Amino acid sequence: MRTLGITLAIVSGILFAIHGWIVFAHPQYFEGFAIDRPMHVAGGAIVALFTGLAIFTERPLSPLRQLPWWALALILISFTMLVGVMWELYEFGWDHFVADRIGAIRAQPNIQDTMEDFLFDLMGGGVASILFLWGVRSRPRV
Repeated sequence: MRTLGITLAIVSGILFAIHGWIVFAHPQYFEGFAIDRPMHVAGGAIVALFTGLAIFTERPLSPLRQLPWWALALILISFTMLVGVMWELYEFGWDHFVADRIGAIRAQPNIQDTMEDFLFDLMGGGVASILFLWGVRSRPRV
């Protein structure tokens, strides 16, 4: 589990660096290459994996380990979607308080973009949740 945590931290750092580089150096990538979609899939997967890792490594969360797999999957996906909503609120704040005032590129061009972001968060979180729980449950120690 420790190796998974280190790997997730490294991948998260790389994704944030890529996101920052794109936003500040090449904002046209969000429009032309739809880079937003794979970033939301990856972000949803990372949130679900970090949440699962916390449940199976942190002592205060140990009672959750006894839940059926589908309840654990629902918890992981729900937390992923909560983080997705918080991210969209951040994008709204960026647009309203920064981008519109200084003429920067908008993070949310329309409601369709927001709904697609939620869908891709759900896809990444859902697949990662199921794969994580399948991997953890197949281990003899858990």
